[in-house]
Amino acid sequence: MLTRWHRGGLEPDPFTALESLRRRMDRLFEDLNRGFGWQGTEPLAEVSTWPRVDVYDTDEAVVVRADLPGVEQKDLEVTLSEESLTLRGKRRVEAPPGYEVHRRERDDITFTRAFTLPAKVDADKVSAELKNGVLTLTLEKTEEARAKRIRVSTN
Repeated sequence: MLTRWHRGGLEPDPFTALESLRRRMDRLFEDLNRGFGWQGTEPLAEVSTWPRVDVYDTDEAVVVRADLPGVEQKDLEVTLSEESLTLRGKRRVEAPPGYEVHRRERDDITFTRAFTLPAKVDADKVSAELKNGVLTLTLEKTEEARAKRIRVSTN
């Protein structure tokens, strides 16, 4: 029987090589889900999946909730056009005056998120509240977009 040799000894089993590839791919996707740490020299990192957002559709309105910890009202811009909603803003993380930074894991970020709304909304009937780091937008639907109840009769 012949045995194939290479620098490291016996040639690895093909299943071992596939398992190693699977583990590397798993690590890659875990890193993508977690997001890569910002290593650049620019002061603000661009983040495409931040903030995390929930969109709810009720009979009367579309409700959008976005987690925005550390974002101040002056650094937040919300725009509405037809059936699209856009959130833009910055989160600034600065050490208090007189303090020296020993470890920094929270970075300054800028963000832009755009969403297609599930229904047409009335741009004049929108309310927005930023409380405890959560932005809540209530966008009332237009009369045409609201669900209509139809009565069924029997003969």
